[in-house]
Amino acid sequence: MLFLEKDTKVHALLMLDAIPFCCQLWDESINLIDCNNAAVSLYELKNKQEYIDRFYEFSPEYQLDGRLSKEKIKTYVKRAFAEGRCVFGWMHQMLDGTPVPTEVTLIRVKYKKKYFVVGYFRDLREHTWMMGEIEQQNKLLQTVNCISAIMLQSNTSIFESDLIHSMGIMAQAVDADRVYIWKNSTKNGQLYCSQLYEWSEGAEAMQGSKYVIDIPYKEVAPNWEEKLSAGYCVNGLVRDLTPEEQSALSPQGILSILVVPIFLKNKFWGFVGFDDCHREHIFSSIAENILRSASQLVANALIRNEEEARAQKAEEHMKIMLDATPLCCQLWNRDFKTIDCNEACVSLYGFKDKQEYLERWDKDCSPKYQPDGQRSKDKASSLLRKAFAEGQCIFEWMHQMPDGTPIPSEVTLVRVKYEDDYAIAGYTRDLRKIKKLEGEIYYDALTGIYNRRYLDENINKVIKELSRARSGTLSLIMIDIDYFKLYNDTYGHSEGDNCLKTVAKIISNSLTRDSDFVARYGGEEFTVVLPHTDEAGVHLVAKKLLKNILDAKMPHCKSDIAKYVTISIGCTTGKVNHLQSGHNYINQADAMLYVSKKNGRNRYSFEYCNG
Repeated sequence: MLFLEKDTKVHALLMLDAIPFCCQLWDESINLIDCNNAAVSLYELKNKQEYIDRFYEFSPEYQLDGRLSKEKIKTYVKRAFAEGRCVFGWMHQMLDGTPVPTEVTLIRVKYKKKYFVVGYFRDLREHTWMMGEIEQQNKLLQTVNCISAIMLQSNTSIFESDLIHSMGIMAQAVDADRVYIWKNSTKNGQLYCSQLYEWSEGAEAMQGSKYVIDIPYKEVAPNWEEKLSAGYCVNGLVRDLTPEEQSALSPQGILSILVVPIFLKNKFWGFVGFDDCHREHIFSSIAENILRSASQLVANALIRNEEEARAQKAEEHMKIMLDATPLCCQLWNRDFKTIDCNEACVSLYGFKDKQEYLERWDKDCSPKYQPDGQRSKDKASSLLRKAFAEGQCIFEWMHQMPDGTPIPSEVTLVRVKYEDDYAIAGYTRDLRKIKKLEGEIYYDALTGIYNRRYLDENINKVIKELSRARSGTLSLIMIDIDYFKLYNDTYGHSEGDNCLKTVAKIISNSLTRDSDFVARYGGEEFTVVLPHTDEAGVHLVAKKLLKNILDAKMPHCKSDIAKYVTISIGCTTGKVNHLQSGHNYINQADAMLYVSKKNGRNRYSFEYCNG
């Protein structure tokens, strides 16, 4: 039996060290007593003892919710001893400070009449990378949408500047140093190409040089003619290309290249290229596919501009652009009747063909009412009138599948020349994936309200919108729960979390307008943003918040000012101008919050924002 027990220990140790997850062991005194080799390997340490000795160095001083890492991990270990198991997110770090987001699982186990807690944590950096890919895809789709709007509004007098601007937008979306458009020509039966337009930043411009005029494919890039004419892209590192290709590209400082073929009437017309002169990398498949559509869109705009004088061809070119874009696109005439659409519309809603889409779109593809309570039919007519009058408008719209499944979307309406009149081209971007991602990115996991990231990104958007109105007014409130540390120390962190949830809910329910929002600023602090609210309005909201929190009667026996949980408030109001930022309002409200706390708490203080 002694040998069997010894073998069992050896086997357990072998299995522990073979686990691909980092694993560690805690005793009932909340002491870290062991770990596996994966933990040592992740942090590039010499041995397990070094991991145990330096354990707290592998977490930042504070977690994302503002709590001390050292205190928070002990709380979770105690919970695991009490409840048997707990799972939570945790921010680790490498010794050089590099963040390592993880998912931690703590499990209580029994060995020889004693209990221990085994902790496993999973590195989530790959998951974070995937979210980055989703954000990059969204960025690229926004690029296509933006370019569509620019090029569709362009005319001959401003076309060249609009084209260069659009190429710059494409370059910035993929961090390219140079973007160019080349057109093919045939001489003596041989295919040549010449550069028509170039955008460059951070790289030497090549427009007009010997490298970009009348270049024969067979002599300079013998593989390109066959590959591009077959519809394939050239995507790779210059040092991996043929010697002929390297001799043409290396003198231009190119390290990485993506070349997208352009076709007109199924004929190889030319290409759009993207150069990176600062780093070696392969353009991702997502970037390649979306840039293919964007490049086709830009090239079609160029072709349309060259032939704009020919009225018969103008409608044909617009049709090419309509079907080239990966976004849903349709055309309305002056009577607000849908007269055409692209294949993306048919595909999104699952219709058989364009004709079925045109017949059913008005009645089957939007709910009767929009989320703001307006009738979809009335609101759509109003927005189309606005687009005809102003040339463009962008808004969010709730579409639906024929079976009623909601499709949140972003719609861009652009006035375009159509035959002898104008029409409206509408581009619809499906936001379902983005809305799901926003739910992960912009909401506080504990309270369910918006987080600091949402506040930072959206308050400046609010200021920008209000600055366009001569009478744009913004009020902002900073809120702090009084004596919250004493509350946590007295009732425990679990009740502290419940207190934060309750306060967040009360604040949210106290706001009655769709434009108002509340965000968790950090720890026990909250921020309320009130667009179009003057001094009188912010005073009313502040008084309402103080009363509603006190009326909730959440016991707080350690408070020096009341038997229940209370809050202190700092308020500010200002007339918005384009030189302001969110920090002007936050800093002013925070200063007023300090005054409220200094003067006894459970009150609000106000001062105008003059920043």
